[in-house]
Amino acid sequence: MMIPPKIYNIMTTKIANCDSSPQTYATPQAPLELEIRPLLVTLLPLPPHAAISTRPARLPGRGARAPVLTSPALPEGWRDRGIAEMTEADVNPKAYPLADAHLTKKLLDLVQQSCNYKQLRKGANEATKTLNRGISEFIVMAADAEPLEIILHLPLLCEDKNVPYVFVRSKQALGRACGVSRPVIACSVTIKEGSQLKQQIQSIQQSIERLLV
Repeated sequence: MMIPPKIYNIMTTKIANCDSSPQTYATPQAPLELEIRPLLVTLLPLPPHAAISTRPARLPGRGARAPVLTSPALPEGWRDRGIAEMTEADVNPKAYPLADAHLTKKLLDLVQQSCNYKQLRKGANEATKTLNRGISEFIVMAADAEPLEIILHLPLLCEDKNVPYVFVRSKQALGRACGVSRPVIACSVTIKEGSQLKQQIQSIQQSIERLLV
């Protein structure tokens, strides 16, 4: 793992100011860790329970020793478990109807195809416009939008316009399906004459309606 230049400069400065012998090197370790640790927390994508060690290690071609930044071995699958726990625990009960895993996959696939066919509007404001103009096939919203109230006007508008709507768990996944790197909290698949996605859209609309039964 490469050490960011800012951290490396602090380490080399500390090393230059201390004796190169292993016996005297132990004294600057504590202040060195105190200066490096806040930088590591902001610069390195470590999980919350990862530890940072300042175990001395010899630099190539030099007599001095420098701290080595390490993290303990993490349990296998910790990231997937964290995501699963987050999605199960953090779903707001107001996010209804909520798509299951199978329907979510179908929804995101169709959203991605709609983006390629220019039948997609991204964002809560754009989704609201499609509903007001009567050109929306269905609306997809993210259940982890914060606060959720910023998109709760959409279900009311959908019911008024008789347009199906559904929630998915992740705004990040919805953003990727929309073809952007940022999270997307709502999107609208729009009506298009002669669309090749018509059958898939009708199938999704029927699946959404079954969630409400």
